[in-house]
Amino acid sequence: MQLLDTATWTKFLTWVKHQQAHPGPLLLIHDVDPDGVSSGKILLEALQKIGISISQRLPGNERNNLFNESTLKIIKENNITTILTTDINLFSSGYLQKQEELKGITFIVFDHHEAPLNVPPSILYFHPLPTFGFPDSGQYCTSKYDLLSNLVDLHELDWVASIGIIADANYKTWHELVDQTLQKLELPITKNPFDSKLARVGTYLSYALITNEKAAREAIEIYFNSSSYQQALEGLEKFSGVEKEFNKWMHNWAQHAEYHHDVIFVHLKSKYKINSIFSSKLSFKDPSTTYVVYSPNHKDKDILNFSLRRQDGKIDISKILKTMVLQIPGMTGGGHKQASGAQCQRQDFPKFKELFLQLHQAQTKV
Repeated sequence: MQLLDTATWTKFLTWVKHQQAHPGPLLLIHDVDPDGVSSGKILLEALQKIGISISQRLPGNERNNLFNESTLKIIKENNITTILTTDINLFSSGYLQKQEELKGITFIVFDHHEAPLNVPPSILYFHPLPTFGFPDSGQYCTSKYDLLSNLVDLHELDWVASIGIIADANYKTWHELVDQTLQKLELPITKNPFDSKLARVGTYLSYALITNEKAAREAIEIYFNSSSYQQALEGLEKFSGVEKEFNKWMHNWAQHAEYHHDVIFVHLKSKYKINSIFSSKLSFKDPSTTYVVYSPNHKDKDILNFSLRRQDGKIDISKILKTMVLQIPGMTGGGHKQASGAQCQRQDFPKFKELFLQLHQAQTKV
């Protein structure tokens, strides 16, 4: 991809040279999904190749409250001068509310969520739209490392990038890279990308991430320390226990579905937080259907969590949710055109469903 935002890239190269000459303590925060973890691993290893070490690494467990007291304590105690993030929308992370506490820290952001309109000079923001002029940022996951390849050769991490690409439902855009990687590894190319052996690494990683924090921490360490997909697969296989529950829902989901033309609501009741991976895999069965998978929040049963998917790109789910957030008090939601998430109070579900179907129908008619 052709680099368009050369100004931000030049600032980044200046930071790289300064960091090489005068190393300062760095903090890497990555999202806790396969794309976030994969892109975090790629960034860490890219910097290592040019002699820059990450001092601290944190999973972004609280996406909307990233700079909580625990994180601020780590920043202060370790005299962090630069924070790098992958697959995290910084301006939806609580950053704006904590600017005073974060004053003087340089931020370097690699993300593909909604493009920011105004970026402070202390933030180097790399996003597919301004960086490459790529319009559909939801199909340019952070694991797709084109930007970093301008800095260092990372082809040996194609397997990591492919795991992030498949898990983030970006295969249709970057299938050539994924298929070439599978061939290079002498692995079969499957009809459904989620059935490939590389995807299984991402699936096991996802299982661990949705089990509990202890399992998530262990799985992330295994993944970061793996030098091959085989090593990652072997290490993460211990988390395959979630698969029985996942397969049960994949076989029986229709019994819990409510159909509205090309929109299907699925009420998921699982002890695991499988909404995201379940909705992604389900949506590839019929790309021309919008799937709205919802379940009670595991910490607060009065809140419903939603994972929404539409793979053919004919409906902009994120745009619908942005409109709904303005009309349903306390609702949150956003993400990408083809894959988004939301939360609302359980009592507001009838309004959520009515409004979603109304806005969905309006887009269908356009």
